[in-house]
Amino acid sequence: MKKLLSLLSILLLNLTLYGQIEEELRNQKVDFESTTIENTQHIISTIYSFVGDDFDSLDIQLLLSSELIAMLMIDKTKENDSITFGDVYYKMLELKQKPDFSTYKEQTIIVFEFLQKPADYDNWEKDKQFLEDMGLDSRMIDSIGEYIKEKNNPDLTYNDVLNEFNDIYESQKVTKEEPHEILERFYDIELFDEERLLQQSKLENKPILLYFTGHNVVNCKKFEMNVLFQDEVADVIMENFIFVPLYIDDRTALPEGIKKSVKDPNGSIRHLKTIGERNSYYQYSRFENSAQPYFAVINAENEVIKTADFNYRTITKFVSFLEEALDKSQK
Repeated sequence: MKKLLSLLSILLLNLTLYGQIEEELRNQKVDFESTTIENTQHIISTIYSFVGDDFDSLDIQLLLSSELIAMLMIDKTKENDSITFGDVYYKMLELKQKPDFSTYKEQTIIVFEFLQKPADYDNWEKDKQFLEDMGLDSRMIDSIGEYIKEKNNPDLTYNDVLNEFNDIYESQKVTKEEPHEILERFYDIELFDEERLLQQSKLENKPILLYFTGHNVVNCKKFEMNVLFQDEVADVIMENFIFVPLYIDDRTALPEGIKKSVKDPNGSIRHLKTIGERNSYYQYSRFENSAQPYFAVINAENEVIKTADFNYRTITKFVSFLEEALDKSQK
């Protein structure tokens, strides 16, 4: 929650016009290999210089993600291709023009405006509905309501209250002695083998739950901490599904012998170099979706039973998704 608040607190930066991307910058290569602070700051500051006719600062904030980088990596088909800031610029422009982006941006602005509202318990029922619509877990919402009632200070904004509540909530969390077994699936990941999984599905009489995620995708981390790793969700998954996390930004080189050349829907040949590129291509080509988190339930006949995305980010919604998929797979 605190990461969300920190993100939203910088959304209304003053806009500076830079115009269209200049030729020199367009051809400048982006060094994604170096992890130094200086290089990271250079990349971020350069991308923020895109602010102008095509982007405002909120556009940049929302579009700057590891999902964007993964898509750029997959778009490169030649062995010696490198990513330039021009590639980043035009890929961001492409993503911005998608219909879902304007909705996402509008929702972000609404959230920011909500955080500036007074946290007055007299308006709690209306504010509670907003938090439910935004996908917060019902137990956490009830705790926030009790906290606001106890504070009884309408001069505080929701940004103030949620920051304070988050600090208390984190300090009171009890660390479990034994982590849930679902975590092992994230640490001991094998190369995705669809045929082997289908055979396993038949033998165990369980559907397959594919989870497309990313090491640095913020929404995935939120989903995992607030939903996936909660016992009532993890228990259902581990008892009833063959759970397979697939990282779209895994930069491990594909082993020799694995098919690395694939054909796009438009007929062009694409060369996949890493496990992440292979996973990302599979997600896009099989499910026509490139967002993370993304879940797909498949039966032993390789039929897609049901899919889910970040909109299922509450325990109640996601457990319902799992139960519906399980019920459908058994028919």
